[in-house]
Amino acid sequence: MPEWANKYVGWAYQNGYTNGVSPTEFGKGNMYAKSYLTLMLRSLGYKDSEGDFSWDNAIAFSNQIGLVSSTEVNEYKTQSFLRDDVAKISYDILSVERKDGIKLATYLIDSGALDASKLSNIEIVVDNTFDGYTLIGVDGGDLSGYRQSNVVVDVGFGEREYWAFTNEHGQLVKVIADEIILQNDSTEQVTDQGRYYPDEAKVPGTESSTLDEGHIIADSLGGVANAYNITPQESTLNRYGDQAYMEKVIRDAGGCSDFTAIITYPDTTTQIPSHYSYTYTLMGNVINDEFDNVNPDDSVVVEEPVVDVVVETVSESVVSSENFIIISKLDKEAEYVIVTNNGTSPVNISGWRILSEKGLQDFYFPSGTVLGVGASFKVTSKGANGTGDFIMANGYIWNNDESDPAVLFDASGVEVDRR
Repeated sequence: MPEWANKYVGWAYQNGYTNGVSPTEFGKGNMYAKSYLTLMLRSLGYKDSEGDFSWDNAIAFSNQIGLVSSTEVNEYKTQSFLRDDVAKISYDILSVERKDGIKLATYLIDSGALDASKLSNIEIVVDNTFDGYTLIGVDGGDLSGYRQSNVVVDVGFGEREYWAFTNEHGQLVKVIADEIILQNDSTEQVTDQGRYYPDEAKVPGTESSTLDEGHIIADSLGGVANAYNITPQESTLNRYGDQAYMEKVIRDAGGCSDFTAIITYPDTTTQIPSHYSYTYTLMGNVINDEFDNVNPDDSVVVEEPVVDVVVETVSESVVSSENFIIISKLDKEAEYVIVTNNGTSPVNISGWRILSEKGLQDFYFPSGTVLGVGASFKVTSKGANGTGDFIMANGYIWNNDESDPAVLFDASGVEVDRR
């Protein structure tokens, strides 16, 4: 063995994870799927030396215990085994039960090898909720703003399972869900305002005139109104800003999966968050929304350019990207947006979207839309219609009195540029 590898291979050998290729050699060259899966199966307590499995059937046995899918079985048998396969298997194995019936993540947490608070996989967190958290039941319409410390509460309405976690200070720090299921007015009892409950919990801080009793998972997305799903949220942010936009995107898509909200605070005494981070899977795309708990109108640093020379300054990073698509101009008074390709090759922007962030109106570029090198498309509304390439709306779109950024998203929902 090379000297740097001695201690690693020695440890693996002493603990029964590897036997090498002979009594005197560890082996070198490419790692194959069944070889790596053999190491993983041994880490789960299975022993090929005792007939639990064999190196030859390691792939099939891994499928049998739920470590790899049927599709992956075929891939591992017919395609090259890559580093990303190693990463996926190493991640997936945390959710798999060992031979003794204990999930590997639980085993590693109990042994001190893993910190449960650092795990983000939903199955792992929910299954290990009871390591460090107490599961309690709270009525969905409980208006009390009090939160217990180190507890987990189901904040999904009806049969939904949305899990909310508090830290040792009673602050709501995480909300997760395998699947976000939209409110169903035809099967669920809702108020005339389209809500499950007539009011929200009074979390300390919501008395401020600038703060809303903001849902982490909105009632339109199946969330309840107790203190474990409510945080004091800046009013504009909650009604027209990033929070409202995120909820609209999920509603428009018919729901989402693998939802995780991480809520952070400026200190351990307040219940008013400073930052929100949302990660969720939407139509096969993993989306991450990050924003501070502030008025987005006040936090906008760069307003629309007054003269053309200012437009050029925002494109300073163009030289570093081959396909750099930007909003080169937004004229809110004249009601038009210009999107330009400053890259070095044409880009298919079919399904890309322009959003008016204030009013939440949007426009999708139609199928087959390709933006050539150095070319631009003008997207118009109201009075500018007939002067551009595409019509966003027949009415007024842009708010001339307040900040109303134009935001450009690619077809997978990733923000590309804003002005």
